[in-house]
Amino acid sequence: MAASASDPIADLIGLPEVARRLRVGQQTARRMAYEGRLPARRLGQIWYVERNVLEEFAATYERRPRKPPQRRTSNTDSREKVARLLAEWQSATADELAVGIGLHPGNVRKHLVILAAAGVAERDDEGLWRLTAAGRRLQEEIAKAS
Repeated sequence: MAASASDPIADLIGLPEVARRLRVGQQTARRMAYEGRLPARRLGQIWYVERNVLEEFAATYERRPRKPPQRRTSNTDSREKVARLLAEWQSATADELAVGIGLHPGNVRKHLVILAAAGVAERDDEGLWRLTAAGRRLQEEIAKAS
């Protein structure tokens, strides 16, 4: 759409087109306008940017770097860490294991219950967890394989 002296609205660009030109999402463009980072103005409910203002802004605009994805460990990795620490320490409470591994105690308890269901760990009357004979054999096999 060509601009003319008699049609000042032709020099206004809506946020969907602004987002496309800046190569950002529409929500990002809307947030930038709302926060004042993008020199936009509202006409009623609709945000617009003047064509020449957008060109100047786009020439200096640098996209924010994306945050690196949060590193997650799998449940199996955490469960193996619990079993390895139990093998090393011989016995421990869920809270002690949580500190040793750096997991929330509730997650450690979940892994211990799964290990107990698999016959690899057991809990005594005092609340201490130990590897069963099957668990110790499994840990020995893993150690030999590594």
